[in-house]
Amino acid sequence: MSQIYNELQDALKVLNLPPFVSINEIRERYIELSKLHHPDINKKDSKIEEINKAYDLLKKYANNFRFSFTKEEIEKQFPESVHAKKFRF
Repeated sequence: MSQIYNELQDALKVLNLPPFVSINEIRERYIELSKLHHPDINKKDSKIEEINKAYDLLKKYANNFRFSFTKEEIEKQFPESVHAKKFRF
């Protein structure tokens, strides 16, 4: 779980976003940065791959995030986490 957390933190840093953002804010920032760092506009800059990777990761996480915190959902999302173990009966 800490690897996923670290990857998400790195993606937020790449897009220069705070920890709590909406999918719309992520999308807006991605569009802004992709225009700025696009290879056709800025040929010396190779940051677009990093931006694309960060956006894909954050978009995937935001779209798949579940807001139901039942015992079953926590175990599905984080089977090895401390949180899942706390909710076992």
